[in-house]
This record gives sequence, structure tokens and C-alpha cells, in this order.
Amino acid sequence: MFKLIRGDYCFSSWSFRVASLLDLAGCQYEDVYLPLDWPMKFSAEDFVFVDLDLSPEDDACFCPCDHELLNRLMRDHGLHRNPLLTIQPHVPVLLDCRNGLVVATYRSILDRIVTSTCEGAELKPEEEGEQCLMWQLVDHFTADYLPLMNHMSFAKSLRGPRSRGHLDLELVRGLAEKFLLTLDTLIGRFCQRKSFPFGKMTCLEITLAPFAQQFMGWGYPGIEGHPCSDYLQEIIEHPAVSSLLKRASEPYYRIERSEENSPAWIAHHYRYWKEYNLIHDWQNMVIHRLENDSAVLIFEEALAGSNVNDIGAALSKRFCISPQVAVDDAVSFLESISPVQNYGALDKSLVGWSKHGR
Repeated sequence: MFKLIRGDYCFSSWSFRVASLLDLAGCQYEDVYLPLDWPMKFSAEDFVFVDLDLSPEDDACFCPCDHELLNRLMRDHGLHRNPLLTIQPHVPVLLDCRNGLVVATYRSILDRIVTSTCEGAELKPEEEGEQCLMWQLVDHFTADYLPLMNHMSFAKSLRGPRSRGHLDLELVRGLAEKFLLTLDTLIGRFCQRKSFPFGKMTCLEITLAPFAQQFMGWGYPGIEGHPCSDYLQEIIEHPAVSSLLKRASEPYYRIERSEENSPAWIAHHYRYWKEYNLIHDWQNMVIHRLENDSAVLIFEEALAGSNVNDIGAALSKRFCISPQVAVDDAVSFLESISPVQNYGALDKSLVGWSKHGR
């Protein structure tokens, strides 16, 4: 029924919201992924590396993306061009396959799902006055609290304490306290209800879900025991939200589950774009190109969890070299891309390792 063009769940809270809403409603949709936050600009023929000031979120109700990449996806999936996307390419984008409509802002996507499907109609209160209040609150939270996305990042809230960094309370306290006061007032208005303010999970809770993760993930001071904490916790524990939070957190959990300095630990610090043989340490803004087959083999074996000896054996068999040379080559490559080398770096160089390639 729908096609959803969306970014990485760990970077695009707007993509996260729309996917959660579709899952909550039980709507059928095709998931179309567009990689975000690679320090690259694309043309019709190739790409170049650029010095981008990347941040996981932006002060807008969408997540910016590369213009040419979005164009390619639109063409590949038969989507008509939308004037807004020409001016400001972004995700999420929703295609209604029933009539070919392309919907390109978060609020209009919510409206499309809720008003044009039987499943979506269940995501708003039954009483007309409460429906009006719900939409006002959705507009309020999507417009007035956008700076929280940068200063109390959704993406970083998914990380472990070691890589999350520190929360600058001077930047967020005023807006965060206003946010909690608004929620407290809302909950107080509907205090007779045991669960959600409107008696069920609605578009409001989907809109609030990334904020709930931000407050809980960062451990905002005073959130534990706050009158709003149970409500926020209930939102992120709802299956439609928690399942996507698990997927969004997976890149960080893979690192934490791996033995430090092991091949898997090193490889899991990178996103892998197989089409271009590119790897990207998004936490340190380092990107490498795997220039030959042996570099690709070593990285993919490490990503799969192989130890150095197993990687050496695979390399030796593939390229008919001695096992010891293969192991030495694997160790040299892994040491060269170790995140320990990347901390504090801003390296956009193209690096190809291993002398035993094609």
C-alpha cells in the first residue's frame, strides 16, 4: 500500500517516527533505505568526498539527504518528483501506491496515514475535541522542541556511556523543563486514565517517542521519579517503538558485544557500503575505501566475526599465499583501520590496504 523512503533509524528520528506509526497501524509498506551522513556528494556518474559538518539531526521536521541519491531512489521506485524535495532533499518520504501520491513532510505523512486508511484511523482519539487537541500537541512538539534534537541528540542517546559524551545542561535545561512541564500538564488533565492520555497509543506518542528515548537514554537529571517518567517509559516500551529502537541501537550494541580490539570490534565501528567498497566510522568521521579484493575479504570476514587466524586462512586460500603472510597482512589492515587510530581524527583519505589484491 505504501513505500517509505527512510534514512538510518539511528540518525533520522523522523524516519523512525513514520516507520513506528506504520508498524503501530499495521499498514503494509515497502521499506526503502537511503544511507545518511556519509561525507560525500554524489553526481549522476560518481561521488566526491567533502568536508561536511554532519550532525545526526537538523533543526527541521525532516532529515536532509543527498540530492542525487534521493533522485536515484525516486526513479528506481517510480516515484514522481515532488517540488519540496527538489528544493530540500530529505527523508522520510511516503508514496501512497494506491494513487501515486508522494508525501514529503512528517505532518502530512501522519495526516495521510490517519485519514486515508482504516488502520490509521485507529491512531487518533474517538472524540472530536480530543482529536483536535492531539493534532495541536503533535504540531507543538514537532515545532517548539527541535533544538533538543541537536543538543540532546537522539542518535547519541542510543550509545553506551563511553561513546555518548556529556550532556550540556546549560543548553538543554530550559527547553527540557518546558517539555516536561507540558507533558505533566497533559497527564494531569487525563489523570483518571491509567495508560496513555487519550486512552491508547496515538500519533502523539509516536511523535514523542524519540524525545522519550532522548530523556531516558541520556539519563536527564531528575527524570527518574518525575511524574512524566512512567509515561515516557511506557512509550519506548511499546512494541511498535521498542522493536525499532532495538534496530536503531544495533550498530552500538554490536560494538559493545565484541571483544575489544578483536577483528569484529574493529569492523563494527564502521558502516559498510558494499556497492562502493566504502567503510565509515561515523563516530569519528573517518572514511576509507577498500581498494582491492583482499581488503574487502579481510573486512567482510572481520564483520562476520572471524578471528585473525580464520581471516588469514581465508586470505591464504583465496589468493594462494602463505598462511603467515596472510595473517600478517590481515593484522596490518586491521591495525590501520582500528578506531583507536581514529579518535580525534577527521580523515577523508581513501585508503587501500593489502598487497595481495587483484
